[in-house]
Amino acid sequence: MQSNGGETDHPGCAGLRERKKRATREALSEAAVKLAVARGFENLRVEDIAEAAGVSPRTFNNYFPSREAAICAARVAQMKLFAGAVRARPPQEPLIDAIINAVRVDPREPDRAELRMIHGAPTLLAEFLRTVADTEAPLIEAIAQRTGTRPDEMLPRVAATAVFGALRVAMQQWLGAADPPPYHVLLCDALNQLRELSASAQATDPQRVPEPVSEPAPTTVSPVSGASARPVTMSDRAA
Repeated sequence: MQSNGGETDHPGCAGLRERKKRATREALSEAAVKLAVARGFENLRVEDIAEAAGVSPRTFNNYFPSREAAICAARVAQMKLFAGAVRARPPQEPLIDAIINAVRVDPREPDRAELRMIHGAPTLLAEFLRTVADTEAPLIEAIAQRTGTRPDEMLPRVAATAVFGALRVAMQQWLGAADPPPYHVLLCDALNQLRELSASAQATDPQRVPEPVSEPAPTTVSPVSGASARPVTMSDRAA
């Protein structure tokens, strides 16, 4: 079958186009990161990114709305891979073990220079945090699948938020230390804190619901004597 333009249309063509688009997107993101680290984000231009990737600035704009988005795009891909690794763990494996073992699947270290650059540029950090928030969805879906819940239920959403919190704390410690251990070791340690927190909660009566704390009735002070006075109630007003 031929299209109006004379090109042959078949499933292989569509797959090839998608691979080319993905390759272009990855090339632009990689070029943006390398140039930003080398020159500083404030000196990064769209024209330079496009030239390094072998495309036009117009093509860059077709893929990314900003320099910040191009730099942070790699984080989206990494989080999707992480969610896929969680989903691929054995179904009988406890959730926290599945998450920790998914981290160990790829022990490669993040680029410290890249992450420090991101944290040092306010607009770039804002885009990074927004990107991280957007990538919660694949992890929520993976957790929901493992726990037999729906992605819109509270359990998978709370669990995913806790995982991202552990990721954020581990990254802060890794970037702040002069001679830190490998990042994935710190991240696994942070995730183990969630395990210990859960075990601590289960060590108490899991069925017990904390009773609400009753606050004492407010008192007023007499402007004349300074003595505490009983507050005026609705029944007092009725009298």
